Amino acid sequence: MRRLFLLLLSITCSAPPTLAQGGDDYHKVEVFGGYSHNRAGTKVGDADPDFFRDFTDGRTGFNGFNASVTRNFRKFVGFKVDLSGHYDTRSAVFGDGSTSEVESSLYNFLAGVQIKNNSKEATFKPFAHLLVGAARGRNEVDDVVCSSARGRRRC
Repeated sequence: MRRLFLLLLSITCSAPPTLAQGGDDYHKVEVFGGYSHNRAGTKVGDADPDFFRDFTDGRTGFNGFNASVTRNFRKFVGFKVDLSGHYDTRSAVFGDGSTSEVESSLYNFLAGVQIKNNSKEATFKPFAHLLVGAARGRNEVDDVVCSSARGRRRC
């Protein structure tokens, strides 16, 4: 996580000097960063015939970030790199009454072509991009805490 933060920081700090290069009529580099919320399916629905309830109950909200850098090579064409990370922590209760904390993370790494009018004078800038990449998900389970007649103990 520390390396990822340092990479994003170095990209962000190096972007402003590249904007000062040349006197062209379009933006050379675009940088974006912000909050992101991702809803992901985490379980299979139960035997209840209500599909909508199964669909919404089986989805969990993950909070995270989204960052991207676009290098525009021409007025209408650029290369975009996009990175997002989403995180969640849940308590899992098992059938025997034992519980555990599950920390989940999901990273998306995308890159591709963006088509947009990058003119400095344009006020309305619709765009299209084609991004391909990979995702990495991880679940980390803490120690399971079992319930007993005398209280809680580690299994």
